[in-house]
Amino acid sequence: MKNNLPFPYDDKDKMSILSCAKKLIGKRLSDYLPPNEIKEINSLKKNKGGMGTIIEKYIFGKNPNSSPLADFENCGVDCKVTPLKMIKNNELRPKERLVSNIINFETIIHED
Repeated sequence: MKNNLPFPYDDKDKMSILSCAKKLIGKRLSDYLPPNEIKEINSLKKNKGGMGTIIEKYIFGKNPNSSPLADFENCGVDCKVTPLKMIKNNELRPKERLVSNIINFETIIHED
């Protein structure tokens, strides 16, 4: 279990990680994080993938990296984040493209 996070979770349990992530749906980070962390986030350089870095660090307590291994190695789960943007007709669309290049599409159909 990670301490001092908005939603404690068990990094060895896929369902615990998913439950933590689902708590973010429809919310703002400022709803959960203390003002000092929001100030730190707002001072970060804006870049593609920045939202994923923020979620990994401030919600899951993970140090973002470029490793091809799963972010939650103990249970084989990788953290993928795509921010949404509102387009003219009030429809939500992905703001950035999401790359999932480490999935083996030849073998995944045989997995549980």
